[in-house]
Amino acid sequence: MMDFFSGNRYDFKLDKCLNFSQLSKGAKAHLRNVYACMSLCLMAAATGAFVFLQYMQVAGFLPIVGSIGCLLYLAATSSPGMQQKRVAALGLFGFCNGLSLGPLLDMVIQVNPAIVVTALLYTCLLFASLTLAALYSQKRSLLYLGGFLMAALNIMFWSNMLRWVFGFRLFGGAELYLGLAVFCGFILFDTQMIVYRYEDCAEKDFIWHSVDLFIDFINVFVRLLIILSKKEERKGNNSKRR
Repeated sequence: MMDFFSGNRYDFKLDKCLNFSQLSKGAKAHLRNVYACMSLCLMAAATGAFVFLQYMQVAGFLPIVGSIGCLLYLAATSSPGMQQKRVAALGLFGFCNGLSLGPLLDMVIQVNPAIVVTALLYTCLLFASLTLAALYSQKRSLLYLGGFLMAALNIMFWSNMLRWVFGFRLFGGAELYLGLAVFCGFILFDTQMIVYRYEDCAEKDFIWHSVDLFIDFINVFVRLLIILSKKEERKGNNSKRR
């Protein structure tokens, strides 16, 4: 009882929280490279979004074409001797994604600029929490999620097709929340898949592995942006009615 009130039972030590003893040294080094590349890609995306908002305002289809081209290049090349070129392609991929996000960010800023910061903060917290959960879980214990997540993506695709062609909403407007849950699941799945590919399949392409996590991060961020902006718009409409 005295331990409970003295707080000894809940002695917090950061080194214990970051002690991933179930991972090999090679896997830890690989993950550090993955997250370094992902951080580079996110910074490039932030730069692309800034360039769009400050100087361009109109991007067209060029960012999408550029993103696809960079992905094809990264998928087709894996030689260690091309690492610098592949890192440059990764940065360009992030930059093009940032340009593509520009129109959405512009609309959200017009509603309330604070939404962007809030969505980014929530995304970082979600990503960090889910990453830690995946790394602390037993190896391959979350890989079973892959089938469910791919099935959910397929359902979301056909739901969007029904909405665009016939104007029919399969989930009654809940697609954003379903998509948010799905890509949160992909953060868990992709994190463990990266470890599995490194340790069991000897895949050491940390640049390509970082692309998976970057896409998960961006998809969570986009959905939070839209959810929060719609919530803000509803609040504004309700206040006008009063």
